[in-house]
Amino acid sequence: MTYSGKEKAVINKSGVKFLSPGLKATVTNVDTGESATYTITGTLRPEELDDGNTLVRATGRNLLSRPNPNPNELYLISGNVTFVVDANGAEVEPFSGPGRVVDVCEELS
Repeated sequence: MTYSGKEKAVINKSGVKFLSPGLKATVTNVDTGESATYTITGTLRPEELDDGNTLVRATGRNLLSRPNPNPNELYLISGNVTFVVDANGAEVEPFSGPGRVVDVCEELS
């Protein structure tokens, strides 16, 4: 995967936000040579929960891998999606919400 454009982490009163205005990512399937470029101008907002897990709110267009134990999965998220991971990065709750989730690996197979 290669990136071009800008990405920034912003820390404010409500926590950390990850912004990627104008960021593009090119993803290539090394087995088939198929590739695609995605504009990923979304925002991620992690929020620590009382139980020590982290709720992540993804808005806009984001390119996200599934947390452990699925690190080889990659998804293009459009719209509003949330998911929860534990302190070790393992998935506690999968993607949910009204956003669109596209399996990038499947698209490039």
